[in-house]
Amino acid sequence: MPPSSTPDTVRKRSPWRWLWRFLFLVLLLVALALGSLWYVYDTRLKPAPGEWQYTWRIGRHEIPLSIRKALNFFSDPTYGQWLDWLPVNLSKQTSYGKLGLFWDHSTQSLLVLCNDCQIHWDGVASAPLRIPVVRAFIHQDKPDFFSGTISLGSREQPHLYLGWEGELQRDTFSMHINADELPISDIFYTLVPDIPELKHAVITGTISLGAQVVLPSFELKLSNPRTHDFTVSGLGTERLIHSQSTCGKPSQLPMNHWLVRAVMSAEDQRFEEHPGYDLQELMAAHDANQLQGSVIRGGSTITQQTAKLLFTGSERSLTRKLRELLYAVEMEQTLGKTRIMQLYLDNAPWGIYPDGKILCGAEAAAQHYFGRTAANLKREQAVWLAAMLHSPVAEARAWQRTGRINLGRAVWVAEYVRNAPNSGPRARQNVINALRRDPSLGMKPQTPN
Repeated sequence: MPPSSTPDTVRKRSPWRWLWRFLFLVLLLVALALGSLWYVYDTRLKPAPGEWQYTWRIGRHEIPLSIRKALNFFSDPTYGQWLDWLPVNLSKQTSYGKLGLFWDHSTQSLLVLCNDCQIHWDGVASAPLRIPVVRAFIHQDKPDFFSGTISLGSREQPHLYLGWEGELQRDTFSMHINADELPISDIFYTLVPDIPELKHAVITGTISLGAQVVLPSFELKLSNPRTHDFTVSGLGTERLIHSQSTCGKPSQLPMNHWLVRAVMSAEDQRFEEHPGYDLQELMAAHDANQLQGSVIRGGSTITQQTAKLLFTGSERSLTRKLRELLYAVEMEQTLGKTRIMQLYLDNAPWGIYPDGKILCGAEAAAQHYFGRTAANLKREQAVWLAAMLHSPVAEARAWQRTGRINLGRAVWVAEYVRNAPNSGPRARQNVINALRRDPSLGMKPQTPN
């Protein structure tokens, strides 16, 4: 018979026995937790083949998540609060910025946070739109249907708030945003807070529009934009009333001159109607650029082009476009249409000289190409010059090689000339016939003295 255990022996073995039991219990709980997490992942988060997914990196491991399933799962308050105690960080650096997924207790909704956000907006500019912080609050109305708000702005203070509704499908998320009476100043302080004009400009008015955004492609469709009482002051554009161009002698043409009317036909057919910007043309340009995937059409008015020539430069970015808009709106208020057209004609680029120097100003262009003053241009010559403005350097080089420019565009410009002397249908057809008979108009380039 083995000796019976004494109380001292029991006391010595007990701590080890309890330690092993405790470790076993911990391992069991960990296994159960991991098993539960795997079950949740496998049944609620794992993407099906071809489904839109997000790759969740844990150390060296990458775990794909179904975007559709994850949004449905975590936007449910029962499960969304799990985000508070998950042992890993649901944040990732992407081409849009650093994206993070959180549960917002104050609104009881899922929060998608984008820091240093970059929005690639092909319909507006080639460079991405940069916003310090974008917060999207997501509330599930029913499976696959959501609503919420989006705030945009700085880390300290959002400036812009938008309401939205959305539907989630297998590989896309379609959002409808209804922006009603947004203060235009808030848009500028959100999108381009660092431009120098905001230190001086007083911006008033509101804008309303609808927007349809499809993710992840970020395809954007805008609808029914309208502004109310949009004004700008404080930029000092009134000093241009008596300014002189560096391009040479001013043309001083009346508003009904054939060159003036041909320039309107070519560059801005609603010049006399709009307040410095043309929402209809901007929408058409946006849609064309979105379809193409790059900026192929500008949508700028003659007023905006004048602002570009005199103030902002020609960088292809949303920052430049918005700066240009501020100057254009104020110029309409301080200068009026006639002075704006004079400034445009006296500063617009019209190609290059044979030595490579920039040729600018209507008077210099008329002398260079036709050996006469702008006031004495023939109707077909005025159309010919206006047709160059969409791409003056390329057209000038074509002229230097062949003596001709784009005949199709010149004909199109002539067809839409209105309100010039002798500009009825028969007169316009005579101009078109003259262009077709001799696209060079029998002239050779002349370098002004």
